[in-house]
Amino acid sequence: MRLADQQLSQGNAFFRNRSFIPLILFPFAFFVTRQSVFQHPEWFQHSAINLPEMVCLALCGLGLFIRIMTVGFTPANTSGRNTAQQLADELNTTGIYSIVRHPLYLGNYFMWLGIAVLSANMMFLFVFSLLYFIFYERIMLAEEDFLASKFGDTYSQWSQQAPTIVPAPSLWKSCELHFSWKKVLAKEKNGILAVFTLLAVFQLWVDYVQSGILRLPHGWTLIGLGLTALLYIVLKLLKYNTQLLSEKNR
Repeated sequence: MRLADQQLSQGNAFFRNRSFIPLILFPFAFFVTRQSVFQHPEWFQHSAINLPEMVCLALCGLGLFIRIMTVGFTPANTSGRNTAQQLADELNTTGIYSIVRHPLYLGNYFMWLGIAVLSANMMFLFVFSLLYFIFYERIMLAEEDFLASKFGDTYSQWSQQAPTIVPAPSLWKSCELHFSWKKVLAKEKNGILAVFTLLAVFQLWVDYVQSGILRLPHGWTLIGLGLTALLYIVLKLLKYNTQLLSEKNR
């Protein structure tokens, strides 16, 4: 098999499992976090939000903001969470897509990087970033191959202007659609819940390393986890039992 074909095959396989691929590194994250707890105990206070958690929330917030600004301005059957196969009824070239071709993967990177920061280990952050882009390079390759075959010259012209993953703000073109909070709420509830769930898991691990016993996560984390879990359940029920989150062509 040609190298290009092999990378495309890998990209399509990774695409179907892209939401879970970063979890492969979690055993290593717990190991290096244990080392960081012993080396820098002042960074892991239980009584209040600590430094790694503050950086985590800032990066996750940035990633979530990028995803919201992407999803909120896109039409139906684009920029989705589909995993079975590639899907695009039209090509997005305005708004955030005018300055970067893969904004969702950029947003995902910052959100996962925020979780990785909880390890407080620079080498782990470097390895995580390297492996993330090796995996996602193949996913982007497969996605671009699909888009190029479907949209032809239109895709070629857009891809020659918009950068792959590092935004170029000077290329900004206003969106043709209005911002849809309904689509954001329907699509992005998973990410918000995941952030607080993973925060709670790391806090449980840090407390176990420090004291040898399992304690409840920090109070603010429990509140955030409870609220986001409630929001997730409510939005899930609204999505499948009502039309409140439905919007024509979105």
